[in-house]
Amino acid sequence: MRPLVCTDKNDAGVRRRSRRRKGPSNRSERVELRVEPLELASWVAAASGEHFSLSDWMRDKCNGAARLAPLLSSEREDWNTPPELLARFAALGPIDLDPCTNATSIVPARRVYTEDDDGLARSWLPLAFGPRAFVWCNPPYSASLPDWVLKACAEYERGAEVLMLVPARTDTHWFASLNLLGSIALLRGRVRFLGAPSGAPFPSAVGYLGDRHEAFRRVAATMRAAVLPPVISPVDQARQNRARIARTLAKLSRRAVQNGTSASACSSS
Repeated sequence: MRPLVCTDKNDAGVRRRSRRRKGPSNRSERVELRVEPLELASWVAAASGEHFSLSDWMRDKCNGAARLAPLLSSEREDWNTPPELLARFAALGPIDLDPCTNATSIVPARRVYTEDDDGLARSWLPLAFGPRAFVWCNPPYSASLPDWVLKACAEYERGAEVLMLVPARTDTHWFASLNLLGSIALLRGRVRFLGAPSGAPFPSAVGYLGDRHEAFRRVAATMRAAVLPPVISPVDQARQNRARIARTLAKLSRRAVQNGTSASACSSS
C-alpha cells in the first residue's frame, strides 16, 4: 500500500517531499492508492476475515488500530468479557452456562464448555438447568463467529435464554440473523476486553434471545445503549412456533396412520 506523495525538486535537482500545509491536525484528508487487482482482492479478503467492510478495515489500519491486530485475528481468540458488563447484566439472574470459556475467563457460570468440549457441537440445555438455561456467550471473534450466532439462535428456539457479546457489524448476515429473533443493545464507546491493552477498535453490541425483552431494555438503558428490537416480535415467534408444532404433529399423525394401514395390510395377508 503506497500512497501517492506530492514531490518537487530543490536547486540541485534532487527530488524531495513537499512540506505539509499548515492547518488543523485533525483535518481529514483524502489519500489516493494505486494497487494491483490481486492486492486489492487480498485486502478485501483480509477485511472480510476480520468482519470489516473494506473502508472500515482501511480506516482502522490508518488510524493506528494495527497495534491491536491480535484482537481481531485468529491468532488469539480468548479476549474475555470485562467485569463491568457482567455486573450490569447480573440483574437478569445467575448465568447457567458459558459455552465458550477459557482458563482466564471470569464469567461466573454454573457450568462451562471449554474448547475441548466444543460448545458448537453440544447442547446448551443440560437437564440440570431445568426447562430454560440462561447462557452468556462471548464467542471467538474469528471466522467461526457466524457459526456461534446461528448456534445461539438454534438453542434459543430449543428453549435457551442467551446473551451474546459481539462486534456491532450491522452489515453482516449473522448480525441480521441475531436481530431477526432477538433484541440487540448497541453499546456506547469501545469495550475494553479483559487483558486488552486498550479499548477495542470496533463498536460492540450485546444480543439477547429470550422472552424478557423489557428487562433487557431496562439493563441497556442503564448503559445509555440504543436497543434494536427483534425484527420478528415475540408474539409472532410464538405464533410461528405453534404453527410449526402443529405441522409436526400433523406429520406424525399421518405417519402413524400410514404405519397402521401398512400393518393392517400385512396382517390380513
